[in-house]
Amino acid sequence: MSDKPTGNPVHHRLEYIDIDLIDIPPVWCSSKMDEEASQYFKATIEKYGLLQPIVVCKKPDGRYRLVAGRNRLLALKERGEKKVPAIVLEGWEEKDLWVMHLAENLARGKVDPISVAEALKAAIDSGASVEELAKALGRSKQWVKFYLTLLDLPDWVKQALREGKLTVSHIREAMRLPTPEEIDAALQTAMKLGWSASTLKQYVDVRLAELEAVAQTNQGGPPPPPPSPEEAQEMIRWRQCAICGRNVPAEYVRMPMICEDCYKLLSYVVQCVGTGEEAMNTIYEALRLYSQWQQYRQQFLEMKTPARETFFRQLAQQQTQQIQATPQTQETPSQQVSAPQVQSVTVSDVSGNVAPAGTPSDMTAIVQQVQALAQQLQQIQGILKKLQQRQS
Repeated sequence: MSDKPTGNPVHHRLEYIDIDLIDIPPVWCSSKMDEEASQYFKATIEKYGLLQPIVVCKKPDGRYRLVAGRNRLLALKERGEKKVPAIVLEGWEEKDLWVMHLAENLARGKVDPISVAEALKAAIDSGASVEELAKALGRSKQWVKFYLTLLDLPDWVKQALREGKLTVSHIREAMRLPTPEEIDAALQTAMKLGWSASTLKQYVDVRLAELEAVAQTNQGGPPPPPPSPEEAQEMIRWRQCAICGRNVPAEYVRMPMICEDCYKLLSYVVQCVGTGEEAMNTIYEALRLYSQWQQYRQQFLEMKTPARETFFRQLAQQQTQQIQATPQTQETPSQQVSAPQVQSVTVSDVSGNVAPAGTPSDMTAIVQQVQALAQQLQQIQGILKKLQQRQS
């Protein structure tokens, strides 16, 4: 596209033009069609003819330059047609021709990203600004700038983009890495192992964390070389848990939706008791003991009032004697855990108007239950003490 018509892009006419007089520019971003779509396209033209004219502009030498409709033109050539209906643009500026060419093909979907980048550069070279292109194509300025950077990629990467072996999303993820060597290694690994863009993102996240950790301990030394494809494949087998921070096999990672309150609760539990099977058993045991305590407490409250008062008075006296006989140590603030405290069983627990159940003759069985309860409470206190020690 070397000629540069001037004027306002407002004039056009419909003509039947000799196909042999139409030139296809070397820079061209055409939408891609697979074999099935191509056959359907040709069958449609065979049955109904050309429903939408191609778009051209006249060159100073009398020939025509194609602006839009490459696939339509080639299909008519294949059928042996001599003339083609075409909209001939008059007075259009070069940059506007490129914008029309881009808009025509981007709207159709699957387009080779390198050819898009080349067409954008041609528009820039013809006088269009990044802002004009972004506005005309309905894209952001960042989108235009990013596509222009694709032209600076190594030839093998550009070829992979043309052939569809890599996507623009692959490039976006790989370019988060800090050096060209890292980017090149990541893209080669993605091609060799057939990674999707999301898998490459997982690798880049892990690699960036690894490089940051090495930088903090290496104190200015050279970073480790990029991993081999085999090493990279091993790296993405692991994921970091958002709650405990451990690296675990990817198949054991779950990604449910979780609200802020539940996230805080889980983080608090992990902070107190850690993770793994031992921590889970600790939590299960604490819940079991608490459930038993609730059952015993309900049984005590269902006793007749005089018997209940006598029992709790005796239990309170026993607790007081035990506390007086046990040396007390004051905990430091760092050892205190802001968790719900276990409710103590004292005379203040006695409330009126409780439905009577049982008789004083039941005291022997109840005392045995209370003794078992006391042991359970001691175990709960031991668990709470363990939580305090873990947190401190």
